[in-house]
Amino acid sequence: MFKKIVSACLSLVVVLGLSCQILAHSADTGLSHAILYVKNVFDISDDYIDLNISSSDYGSYKKWNLTWHGLKTDINVCVTGNDTILSYNKRSTTPENKYSFNFSPILSKEKFIACKQQAINFLNKVLRENESFYFYNMPNTFSTNSYNPIFTGVIKLNGIDSVFDFSITVNLSDTEVISFLRDEFIGLNNDPIPNNSPNINSSNAKSIFINELPVTNIEYILDPNNPSDTVAKLVYTLPDYSRHYVNADSGRLFYYNNYYPLNRDTVVDSPKLKTDVDNSLSEIELDAINKISDVLPSTELDKLVKSQKELGITKYKLSSYTYAKTSTSKDIFCRLVYTSDNDFESLGMLNNDNALDTTISKFVLVNAKTGTIISLYTSYPYRKSEPYHPIGATTDYHIDFLKRSKNSFFEKSKLFSFNDNNFKYVQIVNNYLFKQNYLTLRVNKYTGYVDSFSEHWDDSITFEQPNKIISSADATKILQNNSTAKLYYITEILEDKKETLLLAYLLQYPKIDGILAKDGSFLAFNAPSSKPFTYLNIDTCYAKDRLILLGEHGVGFDHSKIFYESKELTQLDALILFANTLGYSFDSRNITIDNFKSIYNIAYAYNIITPLEKEPLKPISRCQFLKMLLSSSYSYLDNLKNLRNILKCNFIDCNTISDEYFPYICIANGFGLIVGNGDSHFRPNDTITRLDACNILYNFMNFNTSKI
Repeated sequence: MFKKIVSACLSLVVVLGLSCQILAHSADTGLSHAILYVKNVFDISDDYIDLNISSSDYGSYKKWNLTWHGLKTDINVCVTGNDTILSYNKRSTTPENKYSFNFSPILSKEKFIACKQQAINFLNKVLRENESFYFYNMPNTFSTNSYNPIFTGVIKLNGIDSVFDFSITVNLSDTEVISFLRDEFIGLNNDPIPNNSPNINSSNAKSIFINELPVTNIEYILDPNNPSDTVAKLVYTLPDYSRHYVNADSGRLFYYNNYYPLNRDTVVDSPKLKTDVDNSLSEIELDAINKISDVLPSTELDKLVKSQKELGITKYKLSSYTYAKTSTSKDIFCRLVYTSDNDFESLGMLNNDNALDTTISKFVLVNAKTGTIISLYTSYPYRKSEPYHPIGATTDYHIDFLKRSKNSFFEKSKLFSFNDNNFKYVQIVNNYLFKQNYLTLRVNKYTGYVDSFSEHWDDSITFEQPNKIISSADATKILQNNSTAKLYYITEILEDKKETLLLAYLLQYPKIDGILAKDGSFLAFNAPSSKPFTYLNIDTCYAKDRLILLGEHGVGFDHSKIFYESKELTQLDALILFANTLGYSFDSRNITIDNFKSIYNIAYAYNIITPLEKEPLKPISRCQFLKMLLSSSYSYLDNLKNLRNILKCNFIDCNTISDEYFPYICIANGFGLIVGNGDSHFRPNDTITRLDACNILYNFMNFNTSKI
């Protein structure tokens, strides 16, 4: 994540349509030098037909944005007055007619290695004499998609890591660098880099961090690696060390004014729970539901909502309602929409003499069987300024609302945060917080009525008992034993408001959610990532090299290190192979319910199979596997099944292939994905084995690779 948006240097401050010939006579020697320097670095020829220039001047610091326009390509470079290349972009000006496939994995190893070397060569050209680099976020496996690889990394100053990052993109087809971007720091171009010899060592710096910011907070947390887990555990959470540094010169701990997040590991967001209503019901469906369930009519739900005086909704008109359900619940919900254009009190007004828009809308989601409020949201008209007659709230209704509607939850919670008329109540168990269960409210500051409400509460959660837990001192010591203080060049805003480069220590520690209070082990979210498949039993296999290459791309069935080449595939086995080819890392020996759902959702999304074809344990024949493979890439093939007399099949047993699969066999044979056995038989109806499937998939991916 870049702290400085280098793209700002691309804004056109002054646009000068200058040719290189005119420039040669310019009095601006700095600009002349910058253009010549860039031309030499990137070997830009004189064949370009135009050069556009924009400049930025910060006194002693200047930079130029140079764009060469050509018949086939444009090159854009942002360079500073001291020859620092901030950005580079090369793009084609001719349209590309490149056919793309839905499912079209490739074998990128050779190309990826070449692209990485080109990135290294490029960086060695553009970085300054006292700068070096290294890459981070490197993948565990080679990519199976045809996207241009992006290499990100750290710029080191005088051999020490800095907070300055870079990003470089290389074209996968011709391994040419097409873009480069680095962090910009104005002071770095003028001020000398601080000495790289600290006054305190790493051990002393770590002691300063730990002594001044010990581990003290303890709360209940669910295991982030197990979505179905219902037992919350007591966990010591860590202080926000990322917002602090120890000055390597003075040895003092400081809060980071110019906070720079060091996000240098791949992060995968946890899936968000879907709580909103998603499927509206038709009148027929609604009528059927009313006949078999206790759904309340809208008039009754309206009365129940308006009976709750804390909402201030009595005078509002019910303008619409919708019965619906969620994909994750059997309950039926009703969304009620209320409107009013004369609720002046909620707007802090006495009347509407100025003819302003005063329409207020309230959206209320209730359980259609009980009338229990699930959520509430109020939408106010846009206001440029505060009302001319503000009226302060004299009554706070939100406590009454919680006691009336959510008391079973409210009595288990405590006020966690309050700001700007927003309240958040969090569950408390055994005097410890459980932040994953909470109630949030917003109140109108003029009336005190509840404007908005939402809940996230799972009452099925159980909590481990707080006995025999380690002390805060023990948790702090565990962190100390597993952390280190590392030197960095950071940028900081000092008292004179000037951004300055400093030599400082930052605390490095495992990426964890906390320390388990029972045994002192780490609780950490293990982000799923593709892993290579390696085998110990394929030395005599004729397809050894193919299996190794597929494994390096994360393509395989399980991580047992044994390849069962004659094992026959079920539908689920085949879909696991396809999913892993797309960059996932499922293991056929250990598929959870969540994995199972994900695998089939992937298959449906890529049109590998349809929901009606779902049969996890069904054996898959060779012709069925080919249809699964090719139908996701060539959707038109199904339209060719009536052209059997036109399509060519070279196999002796082609008469045993049904019309459903015939086009896929012909195309696969034409592409060289299948060749049959020695006697020209394909055996289309035999159950496919793991080795057969990997061979066909290898040929398919290699065929795609050749098109790049």
